[in-house]
Amino acid sequence: MFAEALDWRHDVLSAAERAALTPPRPPGAPTAGPLDHTDRDILAALEDDARAAAAAVAARTGHPESTVRRRIARLTGTGRLLTHVVVDPKRLGLLIDANLMVRVAPDRLDEVGRTLAAHPAVHGAFATTGAANLHLAIWVRDLEHLYRFITRDLGRLGVDGAETVIVGHAVKRPGKGPGGRAG
Repeated sequence: MFAEALDWRHDVLSAAERAALTPPRPPGAPTAGPLDHTDRDILAALEDDARAAAAAVAARTGHPESTVRRRIARLTGTGRLLTHVVVDPKRLGLLIDANLMVRVAPDRLDEVGRTLAAHPAVHGAFATTGAANLHLAIWVRDLEHLYRFITRDLGRLGVDGAETVIVGHAVKRPGKGPGGRAG
């Protein structure tokens, strides 16, 4: 696996915006210890919305708000509680979801896979076997951008061929799906 969906970054935020949304770990922050029952209760309550107010988490878990506040700070500071944003790519103007089955010379597979995993359109890159040995999942604005991705971006890497499948409706996605179920 060169890249999976949770690694995807489409570069819609500037470096400063990303930094503002990624608080640094404070110097001397405590290391992660074992999770106890209270920690597990709090993490479960935050599963649907990791930014829920401490008062709401306290109401859901039955733990005192001060305990919840302190535990959330510790879980965040030790890296046990991480948040990420799952956005519908269509809201970013990326209307075409496509899977590409790519044929690459075996001695170039690692280099091509890693290069494409870093491409902003690629939200999944996996080595496979069979007629195609590299599977890509991409988001692009329109069919013209898909054509350019195939002819220019893949072409520059010297791939031997590619088959494309446009995704009409995705059944599973990272994050929460309809009805709050894991997607």
